[in-house]
Amino acid sequence: MANRENIDPRNLIKRGINIIRFSYRYRYLIPIILGRISSRLIDKAGGYPNIDAPDQKKLIHDINWDILIVLDACRYDAYKSSRASKLPGNIEYAWSPASITPHWIMRTWLDNKWNDIIYISANIFVNKSLGVRKHLHRLFLYDLRDKFMDIIEVWRRGMDRKLYTVPPWTVYRSYKMAKLRMELKGMRLGRDYRMVIHFMQPHTPYINHWKINRLIYSLDKEIMKSGTRLGFEYLYIPYLRRHLSKRDVDNLIWNGYMDNLNIALSYVEKIIGENKGKTIIITSDHGEMMGEYNLYFHFDIETIQLRLVPFHIIS
Repeated sequence: MANRENIDPRNLIKRGINIIRFSYRYRYLIPIILGRISSRLIDKAGGYPNIDAPDQKKLIHDINWDILIVLDACRYDAYKSSRASKLPGNIEYAWSPASITPHWIMRTWLDNKWNDIIYISANIFVNKSLGVRKHLHRLFLYDLRDKFMDIIEVWRRGMDRKLYTVPPWTVYRSYKMAKLRMELKGMRLGRDYRMVIHFMQPHTPYINHWKINRLIYSLDKEIMKSGTRLGFEYLYIPYLRRHLSKRDVDNLIWNGYMDNLNIALSYVEKIIGENKGKTIIITSDHGEMMGEYNLYFHFDIETIQLRLVPFHIIS
């Protein structure tokens, strides 16, 4: 009883105020946490066993293609509703072996050596170095140096500092230069070598949407002050919600995503037009969350939005 009598009520009031402040400050994280729990439950339950989707890895290695185009973070439903619907061939779907690029690289390409493939990549995870340190401070250890005929690291010099990304026109120029170099060596596409062309789009940042890009990247300091580790892209959404309504956030992200996809597809169309008679496959490494389970962007969980990707064969 004596101890209770010695408790300063002012300390209790301060503690209560701090709890209220903490809860209010992180109130936007509640749906994110619940979404993560929901998606994890689906993941542990075996994902989506009723989805009859062919294995993307098997398709990639079984089909005799000349050019494989990878649209980073492109989900199937978005691709089907984009300008890709006007391209020749049938738009099918496949089940990606991963939900993030490093795991897709490791599960798709590390089993063998592909001495006839030139990999042109805007994504930093496809590189000539041993592993890449990036999001979540993880070290993805894999060595691609002896896996391909060549790796062209477009991301190394092709990053546009104003757009915060490697634009598709830079990837297209790299493809043209690589093809010209091979022609000067007397090597023909399809006969002597194949190409993987890995675009960064429709992955964020969104090229024509400065409002959301600047808002997202201006929040870095605010996130750092809160003690949240940088790199969790999906945690930007709670901070966006402080400035915009949920409907506005969803519309901004979806419109930016679709614009990115259509911009990339305009250069894909050029590649298709320049390689008539060749077998071209358009696919993605993984999909993207657009508010399902209150989650956005992508990370290492298994949901249909992240695993079901387009598989478009043009021949």
